[in-house]
Amino acid sequence: MRKLNRRDWLALSAPAVASILVVYLYGHQRGWAAGITSGVLMFAFAIWIWRRQIIKYPDDTWKARF
Repeated sequence: MRKLNRRDWLALSAPAVASILVVYLYGHQRGWAAGITSGVLMFAFAIWIWRRQIIKYPDDTWKARF
């Protein structure tokens, strides 16, 4: 596995912030258990995609591919 760089941490911070917002906002509407479950699932999906990208493209994970 390759060394993590700043872009990797930035790519992980966006889903982390979004997950926190989901937990807070969804928790107020449906209850804290549903909010926490939704936030954890959302963040787990982001981590899975991130890990898959690193394994598939180890040199430059976040390069635009068309």
